[in-house]
Amino acid sequence: MWARKRDMPNTTFRGVTGVINNKLYVLTGCDQEDCMIFDPIAFYRYDPATDLWETLPEPSNWHGWGMGGTIGGKLYVTGGSSQLDVYDPVANSWSARAAMPLRRWMAAGATLGAKLYVIGGFQENTDGSIVSAVRTTSVYDPATNSWTNKAPMPSARSGIAASRVVVNGKARLEVVGGAAPGNNLAFIP
Repeated sequence: MWARKRDMPNTTFRGVTGVINNKLYVLTGCDQEDCMIFDPIAFYRYDPATDLWETLPEPSNWHGWGMGGTIGGKLYVTGGSSQLDVYDPVANSWSARAAMPLRRWMAAGATLGAKLYVIGGFQENTDGSIVSAVRTTSVYDPATNSWTNKAPMPSARSGIAASRVVVNGKARLEVVGGAAPGNNLAFIP
């Protein structure tokens, strides 16, 4: 069953979400449905207990087609730009962390084992040229403030989704989307 709740403050598109202390955080890729690259973004917090939205400060970097997740009570967001921005709800502010080595977008983002995984998507080369979808699995570790690459996906994909699941007591990432065959993959660390 679906139930309509209070609308967001504005029409939005291309968002990254995370849940911290039972509140939903939404960083939009832009503040309207039909938007262009680098259009303004918006950042909101929704409290389902009160059915109220609150507008929060935006990060200094654009994250359209971004990826992210929550780790240790903070929202980690990257993509669109190579910059990694972290929102701390206690301080109500953003801080910058180590940037991804190359700019990516339309990748899957998920957290597992207190690390942020960015999987697939499109990538910009060091010379600024854009390549098609990539197989890359990049992992950010907040403890070391660094990125590493793990085993690549069997095939390049973009516009995909990922989530942490537990099977037989072991956590892993499920990555779904794209054309078959190969549109349901499991990443086991």
